[in-house]
Amino acid sequence: MHCHILPGVDDGSKSMEMSLKMLEMEYRQGVRHVLLTPHCFAGQTQPELLKVQFDELCEQAAEHFPKLQLYLGNELMYSDTIVEELAAGNAYTINQTNYVLVEFYTDISWKQLGNALRRIGSEGYRPILAHMERYECLMRHTERVDELISQGVVMQMNSDSVNGGLFDRQAAECRKLVESGRIHLFGTDAHRIGWREPKLAEGVRTLHKKIKDEKLLYRILMENPGKILAGEYIAF
Repeated sequence: MHCHILPGVDDGSKSMEMSLKMLEMEYRQGVRHVLLTPHCFAGQTQPELLKVQFDELCEQAAEHFPKLQLYLGNELMYSDTIVEELAAGNAYTINQTNYVLVEFYTDISWKQLGNALRRIGSEGYRPILAHMERYECLMRHTERVDELISQGVVMQMNSDSVNGGLFDRQAAECRKLVESGRIHLFGTDAHRIGWREPKLAEGVRTLHKKIKDEKLLYRILMENPGKILAGEYIAF
């Protein structure tokens, strides 16, 4: 539900060959649905290029992994013009639904973050907060996560964030957020071979080892992603 496997469009995969290798890694881990979310910055949108690359990757992937389904979206860096970019078709929602994957600079203030997400929601979009564990204003005050969820914000966490030993406080806090039901989606945020490769299975194994609520994990890993890709409402 969050990766940079589309080739030659951002700081992710650099070639079609690399993209196919990354999809093979996903496939071997049991993944059958991949949402491609290349970065999108205000004033630097390139929807036509993304569509061309997406169509070509779909064609190539169909030959190698016939059961693999690909979907297109963007990871939107928030700006004051983001809503206008979406309305103009210069940025992609998730699989043509009203869900949008949005990121911010990690040192954003709590007030700025809340105001931005409320603005996106007020325009009829359903914001998904990308790699929510990176934002200092949330991780230092995790009760604020509940406030955002109450406003309809979907929380996405990177799969490697739950990995860590007994003394890894950040990983422990991430697992607590998952166990408490505050995380709704997992994603690899994979970029390329040799740097942030797609390793979803490792994080999933950690979750199954540390968290015994199988219904909760099914909802995060299967049910919620399916509903989002179909544009269906997720009830928290």
